[in-house]
Amino acid sequence: MIIIDRDVRDRLKLPEHDHSVIVIESLDEIDKHIERALCMIQGKEEYDEVIIGVDVGPEYIAYAVVADGEIIEVNKTVIEDFLEKVKSIVLNYPYKSMIIRIGSSSKGPEIALKLHNLLNKFNVVIELVEEESTSKHTLITLNYGRIRDKDLSAAVNISFKQGVKIGSHMDSQLNNV
Repeated sequence: MIIIDRDVRDRLKLPEHDHSVIVIESLDEIDKHIERALCMIQGKEEYDEVIIGVDVGPEYIAYAVVADGEIIEVNKTVIEDFLEKVKSIVLNYPYKSMIIRIGSSSKGPEIALKLHNLLNKFNVVIELVEEESTSKHTLITLNYGRIRDKDLSAAVNISFKQGVKIGSHMDSQLNNV
């Protein structure tokens, strides 16, 4: 698989519909094409389901990105960077459906409201998840081994735990947060 711009493809005389070639129209699209290439390496055009599990702490937000049941990213960041990261995931990952699951304790409802407002024009489901037992260390896939950080473990566990969907009937309650 190669990622090139249109001029290079034309000079190499590569076919227009070769699925092993990703053509970038502008540098603004690079993240989208990298995520698409990573998905294609797994033999998929797009993920059926991407879930972002979120554990909100006093200083940092821990998050885990799970695509079709496989953990593909775990990280910690500050709130401002987290909101931009989630927006980037929504815009750049190839997926059929996306769910963002946020731990309901601490500032979880506040973060859920911010994400709801930021992503309201996208088809993204936001859920609040009860955090009981989510901080237990979790054995993760071969890509990550054992995650020793309790916040990252909580984010992974939250991503796999069913939550309560935030919908229009809950919007008024969230606005009071």
